[in-house]
Amino acid sequence: MKMRMLMTAIISMAAGFSLSLTAAGDALLQEVRAYLNKEIAIVLNGGPWEMNVAGERLYPVTFEGRTYLPVRAVAEALSVPIAYDAASKTVYIGERTNRVPVITENYRPVSSRIISDASQRLINGTDHGTVALFGNVINSNSYIQFEPDAKYSKLVLYVDVDGDDVDLRIVNRNDPMGTIILQSVVVTEADGLKEIEVDITGIRTLSVDVMTTEPNKSAAVRIAVDKSYYQ
Repeated sequence: MKMRMLMTAIISMAAGFSLSLTAAGDALLQEVRAYLNKEIAIVLNGGPWEMNVAGERLYPVTFEGRTYLPVRAVAEALSVPIAYDAASKTVYIGERTNRVPVITENYRPVSSRIISDASQRLINGTDHGTVALFGNVINSNSYIQFEPDAKYSKLVLYVDVDGDDVDLRIVNRNDPMGTIILQSVVVTEADGLKEIEVDITGIRTLSVDVMTTEPNKSAAVRIAVDKSYYQ
């Protein structure tokens, strides 16, 4: 509920932002005609709420039929941490972290499927939201490709195996000398959700390759891509 309210709020800090719109090819700061709407009453957790930041009374803003709330006032009322980085012009809501989920960068599922069915997303009883599923891994190579584009120094994956042991390899796919294995690790069913960390400094394209460690064996492999991240 907290995040739902925050996502509907305009990114408007007490330090002061002008109401702006962003669009491809347009200026990043664009003047618009909007209204302070003093008619709207706000109820928070069952009781009336007046928006205040640093002792200043604030009001909703109405623009083209939509109503916006100042995000700092909402965050403080809901006890959600909020910060603004002026250098990067970035608003941080909730936990501030430099982790970047792998699924927010370019990727290709290739041999895997990105799962939306909740029953198949469960790993040890926990729904990880988005899962890359290899449904039938055998003793031949299957892989998913990620494109960190040399922007990160570390990749952290969370991997689960159902069935026989799997050899998981993280491979540099754009090395001028050919494909280079950055890390190889055996993942077993007994490991549960296994954390795998690898140095990816300078790497633009990589793949996560999986195959069973022995012939005539099979397994299902799931990568929790919502939880896995670059750093």
